[in-house]
Amino acid sequence: MTDRNNQYENQILEDSREIILMQPGPFHLFMTTGIFYVWQLKDDFDFILVVSEDYKLSEKFQKLIELPFIKKVEYLSSEQSLLKRHRNHVDLHHQILIDFQPTYILLHGTVHIESLYLIWLAKKLYPNTKFLQFQTARLSIDWDANFRLLRSAEIEERSTSLPSFLRSTKAIGLFVDIRNYLWYIVNYKIIPFFTTGGVFKPWMNVQTGKIYPDAFDDIDLLCYMDCEADIYRKLGKPKINIIQHPMQTCSKDVITFLNGETVELDQILIVPSYGFTSALRENGLTTAQIVDHVSNHWKAALENLSSNFPNYTTIMKLHPRSSEDPIWKEITSRLIGYFPNIKIMNSNVSAEWLVYQSKIIVGDVTTVLWWAALYGSKTVISLDTFNFPGGDEMRHYKSYIYYIKDIKEKFLLTPKSTDDAKADISEFIF
Repeated sequence: MTDRNNQYENQILEDSREIILMQPGPFHLFMTTGIFYVWQLKDDFDFILVVSEDYKLSEKFQKLIELPFIKKVEYLSSEQSLLKRHRNHVDLHHQILIDFQPTYILLHGTVHIESLYLIWLAKKLYPNTKFLQFQTARLSIDWDANFRLLRSAEIEERSTSLPSFLRSTKAIGLFVDIRNYLWYIVNYKIIPFFTTGGVFKPWMNVQTGKIYPDAFDDIDLLCYMDCEADIYRKLGKPKINIIQHPMQTCSKDVITFLNGETVELDQILIVPSYGFTSALRENGLTTAQIVDHVSNHWKAALENLSSNFPNYTTIMKLHPRSSEDPIWKEITSRLIGYFPNIKIMNSNVSAEWLVYQSKIIVGDVTTVLWWAALYGSKTVISLDTFNFPGGDEMRHYKSYIYYIKDIKEKFLLTPKSTDDAKADISEFIF
């Protein structure tokens, strides 16, 4: 990419197009949202992408960036020291802004370090730059429950690396809390004071989920569902715009480009979330109890599904971080024993591709359900039957997703259509 970028920078173009600078966030969120924004706008804009280094590992991303409307890709290094990463955020974004002077800056969020540096620099250098924040995933309704879940997962991960006599949940939890507090202070207050002359005041603490309504920025937010706009309003976010997710108009083109011709099958896709088993352990359940509990609930759900959709094949895709988890290995082993025809997919297979080819998508509160619901042609089911903390998040999406509290409820369901009357990004951005 370096030679290609240098060639572009030195070219005198007869037909220079306006530039969009995009920070799409983590790779899996780029695949649910960012890539569709790029595709929807590629006929009118060129793109500069600022992404993390793990994007380099994706053959699909490497295929995408060879297309002519991707003019430059900058990778944010994660191997540098903390101070160097902050300095790199300043230098890299400063150079991009000077070289390309983008018309629009599209951000997956406005509370992350790299985003805050970009916003600060752009407002300083080019005050008329237009910012847009686009929603990339399911919106948490209960922020506290969501971050408690993340905390439980971190405690679980850290405990497995310690000797058994040191595995005190309370002690590890205290360590995690202190570490997260110090991490926030160092990254958002102390280092920015030396790099920018001030401190960052995001509207949300990314370590704890605490909301600071008085710190909301004035950047236009793009979301896709009325229930999500209502949540942002309650939080105090100004400038909320409901648009049509670009995947609703270009998903076929994107999926075909990335995966080849794909057809919809009589297929059920099962997508459990990551992290809930850790929360169950923190609530006092043993490994054996967790395996029994989760296995039995998925067994009941699969029996219900196979009874109502007898001619459908069933596949299951675990979260990549669950695939090597001994608990999930035992759960999937049991499910295969109950249902020999179920196919466990490689966890690195694209969830978007599997959703596209499946008619029924079943999970708990995974973002995959949110994304699948945007199609308007899929039957999407959220199971709140596991007694997980925050397991009822999808009840707020009842207009788009079937929220099931009773596992015995008969799954004779039809797709819930979305509102196609919303403006798309092309109408909004021009």
